[in-house]
Amino acid sequence: MEQASFSIPLYKSPVFAWIRPDYNNSNIRNDENIRIAIKENDISDSIAKSDFPKNRAIKLPQLADTTELLEFVADGRADFTFVEPFLAGYFNSKSKVKLVPLSKEPIRIFNNVFMFKKGEERFKKIMDEELLLLKENGIVKNLIKKYTGSENTFLE
Repeated sequence: MEQASFSIPLYKSPVFAWIRPDYNNSNIRNDENIRIAIKENDISDSIAKSDFPKNRAIKLPQLADTTELLEFVADGRADFTFVEPFLAGYFNSKSKVKLVPLSKEPIRIFNNVFMFKKGEERFKKIMDEELLLLKENGIVKNLIKKYTGSENTFLE
């Protein structure tokens, strides 16, 4: 039974696997000796469980700062993790070790939506209409560029 409904996507977030630049193991899947830094009950946890079930999870508490996942990789406590490019770029701007994406393609692309209590269809409809206007007018794209510096907003 569904307890919620969701708005149209405001934008999409690509999630990449991030590694140290000197990492040389090309077969990271299903190797129990390779460590994934994840946050419990987070997107990183979900990806690890579904795509990398045999790898060893290095778990951070759910309330940990997401940049800590990247710190675990940078200092060698984990071999890779999953985050959005903006967060990795922010981390790299302050870190001596500059992490790199494992591949050119994201491992996942997630919709960023608003959640509504089931049955609030009128409110959902109003929000969807307003979100669509913000996207069509370029406001969302301009805000993403302003705050992330990225032209690649994964808007659809």
